[in-house]
Formats: sequence, C-alpha cells, structure tokens
Amino acid sequence: MSLDGITRDDFARRVSSSWTVEGCGPATLELVEVSPAKVSGPWEMFSVVFRGVPDEPLEQGTYALVDEELGALDLFVVPLAPDADGARYECVFTRAAPLAAAGG
Repeated sequence: MSLDGITRDDFARRVSSSWTVEGCGPATLELVEVSPAKVSGPWEMFSVVFRGVPDEPLEQGTYALVDEELGALDLFVVPLAPDADGARYECVFTRAAPLAAAGG
C-alpha cells in the first residue's frame, strides 16, 4: 500500500502489532504509540513510535516496514532514547490535511 493511502487512524488501529523490518535479518518492531493528529493551516502532522529489542538497534534511515494488514511501507525511522522495554523509534508525518487535499 502507498503511504498516500495510509491515515493516522490506520496506524492507530494497528497499535500493538508486529512489523517486520525488511533487509535486517529477523528484526521486528512493535507499534506502541500513535500521536494525535495536529493540523496547522493546510498541514496535518502526527507521529508513530515503534519499539524493538535493545540488542538489534536500527540506525536512522529509511526502512521497508511490513505489517500484515497495511503491507510494506517505506518509513524514515529515527532512533529515540530507549526505555525499560527496549529501543524506541519514531516516524514523523507531515502532509496535506485531509480537507486541504480535497480542495477545501
């Protein structure tokens, strides 16, 4: 599925799901958080946070993350400070707000 067709709510429905990181061996991430959407002018912004195991850290970069429902998505992943449960990663989305995209 294309990122153009994915919404914040699509990610929110997938919280607690496992995502496979293609090209990184058996690496998997868990989607643990989806921020509320904020709209500023014509832009919508939100972020998603994944958690991975601490001994298999990912570097900042673009990865193909695969979810069984949403399919493969190329996401730019930024490492955050780890928490007690493992490594954490954030993906930030800034794009045309739904009403702006529809022309109104």
